[in-house]
Amino acid sequence: MHTLTQSFFRPFGVEAARLPAFHAAYLMLAVIAAAMFPLGFFALLIAIHMALDFYKCRNARAVFRESLMDLTLLFLALTACVYLSQELSMIAVLTGSARTYVTLMRGFAVLLAKLTILHHSLRILFHVETYLHTRHAGLHAPWSKTESLCLAIIVISVLSIVFAPAILPMDASDLRDVLMRQVRPWKV
Repeated sequence: MHTLTQSFFRPFGVEAARLPAFHAAYLMLAVIAAAMFPLGFFALLIAIHMALDFYKCRNARAVFRESLMDLTLLFLALTACVYLSQELSMIAVLTGSARTYVTLMRGFAVLLAKLTILHHSLRILFHVETYLHTRHAGLHAPWSKTESLCLAIIVISVLSIVFAPAILPMDASDLRDVLMRQVRPWKV
């Protein structure tokens, strides 16, 4: 079996990575997966990534810092789902092109976040041995401006979701329903 892996699969993997058709198929399958799975599935991918980081670093700050961009995208997508939900009366009364525009904005925001998280998770999964043995430089350095911005976006997103019933025409049970539809990882 080991010789089969070395003689067939490894050269195929190296050769396939150079083919444009391979990249097109990867992109197409990633878009289909991102459209098919809810945000909870991607939260699960982030949790697995964080578990790998904890196994590698044994440092909670390094784990959080390594997953900061994915967490930012996840919370932005959740905020977009809440504020652009079709159940909101202000969006439900829209007709025609305005409703289509809101639906496309929501879909684009969520799909972009899902694709980025999926790509990052697959990159780690495909090279897990290298990832676990590579120490990331700068994990103990002060927070960069980008990391500070990501942290601020997460805080603003969480506050926006928490205060959504006061800002939007929805009550807490509607908010809970919207969030539960999005964060269940097993609903396909």
